[in-house]
Amino acid sequence: MPRKELERLQAVDRFLKLEISRGNELQDIVNFAAEICQVPIAMITLIDSDTQHIKYRVGTDLVRTTRADAFCNYTILQEEILVVPDTAKDERFMDHPYRKGAANIQFYAGANLTTVDGINLG
Repeated sequence: MPRKELERLQAVDRFLKLEISRGNELQDIVNFAAEICQVPIAMITLIDSDTQHIKYRVGTDLVRTTRADAFCNYTILQEEILVVPDTAKDERFMDHPYRKGAANIQFYAGANLTTVDGINLG
């Protein structure tokens, strides 16, 4: 496992164990993101070695997915915002179960949740 990924997983583990006192504010951010972007689903997630933990959400009842199924898995691999205007035309997502299934995700935009020392958590 690359050193950078090990550091990232350690940081995710620390954040997953935190007692978050600003839960209402974080949920408000998710609600505002969905409203501003005019999308039915928005979430704040943390990604560990094999799971995407959906900490705050609107438009879905999911609380976790596999990392392999997480669109956010691609977001954490880069520094800039990831925007996929049409998932049917993107090789990473064209056969994805969340694009073809009941979720029917046709558009995706993701921005990193990054620590002060530059580690992408989700």
